[in-house]
Amino acid sequence: MTAGKLWTDYLGTTCGYGSSIGVEIGVGGSLIAQSLNLSNTQTGLLNLGGAPGAATMIGSVFLNLIGQDCIALGGSSTSGGANIIDRISTNVSGSNCGRYAVNFRDTSGSNTYLDVGSMHLIGVNGGVAPYINNTGGAAMFAGYGENLTIRHLRTDFGSALAAVIQNFTFASGSDPMLSLMPLTLGSCTGVASCSLVTASDAYAGVVTLTGNGTGSSGVVPLTFPDVAAHGISCQFMAARGSAAWPPSSNIQEIGISSSEVQASWSSASALASGSTYNITYRCSPF
Repeated sequence: MTAGKLWTDYLGTTCGYGSSIGVEIGVGGSLIAQSLNLSNTQTGLLNLGGAPGAATMIGSVFLNLIGQDCIALGGSSTSGGANIIDRISTNVSGSNCGRYAVNFRDTSGSNTYLDVGSMHLIGVNGGVAPYINNTGGAAMFAGYGENLTIRHLRTDFGSALAAVIQNFTFASGSDPMLSLMPLTLGSCTGVASCSLVTASDAYAGVVTLTGNGTGSSGVVPLTFPDVAAHGISCQFMAARGSAAWPPSSNIQEIGISSSEVQASWSSASALASGSTYNITYRCSPF
């Protein structure tokens, strides 16, 4: 089907939400449209198109007062096909998606794809994570060329965003998505204390160590919000805090796994008590 602009509205207000669907793409179907304005239905956009051969391509999707999933892809034994959408946005206030902004419901395999240029989400799932979920149980990957690709994402979580995307395995090219998620700093050794600098995230940031006057080596453990397909690769660098690192200081990555890395540091002399020393990091899944 080819269309310019489609607008659905007021069904939930006048008749009750029931099982209403704003726009449904049936098995074997696809949609090419300039824009969709979807309001007041139980489900906004449902794609049961099947194999990704016939792609659904939409310029923009606006969502408002949807009872459950704003966008649902696939279902029982049915994939959601390939979906290329330039922009997905919700209204600026209110409850816009009663459940998930995007729900991958595909139980049949991994033939469901969503590639989004920019996504702006407000008022989703009662304001709690996740906003984007994989409930179908099929293995789904996030990253460029994978099942889920998002190049720009903003939500009303702000700096407290936590696991807005759940039940996906992060692959190469998911850096823009990881940059919106926090990581967890474990117990550091060899120092009095350690902390993450404000705005540090799962992609890049700074860890600040406070010396104890005796430690000249230690480990900084970082745990990521979701698992990677194979592992996490990080680059660590020593950076000046309130004091410069001692000469011949060294930082290297150890303990690589699919969800955690460790930065092992050592120096020729102990880090001074009360002085701070920074470690910058930049990480990518593979």
